[in-house]
Amino acid sequence: MKTDCQAQSTKLDTLKAPGKAKQLGLDTNSYFDTCVTVADQVLVLTTYTNILTEIGTSMASLSSTGSSDMTVLANQLDQTHQKFSESIKKLKVANPPTSFKEYNQQFITALEQMDNLFVQLSAAAKANDTSQMTTLNTQLSSTGSQMSNLKAPDTNQMTTEMVSADQKSKLQTLPAKIKTQADSLTNTLFILSF
Repeated sequence: MKTDCQAQSTKLDTLKAPGKAKQLGLDTNSYFDTCVTVADQVLVLTTYTNILTEIGTSMASLSSTGSSDMTVLANQLDQTHQKFSESIKKLKVANPPTSFKEYNQQFITALEQMDNLFVQLSAAAKANDTSQMTTLNTQLSSTGSQMSNLKAPDTNQMTTEMVSADQKSKLQTLPAKIKTQADSLTNTLFILSF
């Protein structure tokens, strides 16, 4: 949608509209510009939610982490640490929508705490320190509960952020207005051709 609207807007800019078609050109350009802006805003949210989905999928695989062999467990925990580190890096460079900025920071903080616990758990597994592992598992459970209690932004706020009331109005009213203007212009030109 974004690419198509940009192409049509560029094409429209190259045309020299006669005086009677000036408003039609302005309204059409406004429509295309609004579509591009909305598409950009939707892409920001979609890109960010894709990152969150990827992290969620990665976290879902944690339930399969565990082994009675401390070397295997330490290796699994090191792999988990690597996944969390990658997720944290992605979130730190992500450009979340405004409504997600606070959530993003809280999520990063929670992931960093959890990641730190995985590093400590790995070290405890390598040292075969089951007492330390028990303590760290309790902390891990608490951190996981805190993470699940993070409050995502309100859906209405996200929707308004993606498409403002003014943009929504333009997207709803401009197509009919443009068609009416084009039909009127066509009729005017047709009458003049007689």
